[in-house]
Amino acid sequence: RKAIDWLLHDHSTSELEFECANPFLMERYALAVAYLSAKYPSLENVTSSSVLGLVHEDMALHPDAQCRWSFVTCHGGHVTDIYLIKKSLSGTIATEIALLPRLRVLDLVWNKISSTIPTELGTLLELEFLWITLNQLS
Repeated sequence: RKAIDWLLHDHSTSELEFECANPFLMERYALAVAYLSAKYPSLENVTSSSVLGLVHEDMALHPDAQCRWSFVTCHGGHVTDIYLIKKSLSGTIATEIALLPRLRVLDLVWNKISSTIPTELGTLLELEFLWITLNQLS
């Protein structure tokens, strides 16, 4: 819910960008959910209404926002790589990660991520590297 509230209340997102068929909007949503689910330390105990004030500046939402986030690599505007190595993440891997159809690399090494590995990762047909060691996954 925090991720969708964040997208809905962002003033830099135009109505045109807000079409549900827009793949970049879906990718921004997936990244926001993944970021919040992983419990990044600076976002602990955040309410939906205050998410905009607490996210890092590089997570600002503008047309190519998903490609400006410091832990993301893109090609052709689509998210291809996510690198969150040793970031003190302590939540879970969000199932919404499957909304990133061009994802090739997911590197979450050396965090405190718990629970199970989502089966939805199996739908990522372009995923080549999945690094999740040194976590607390079952």
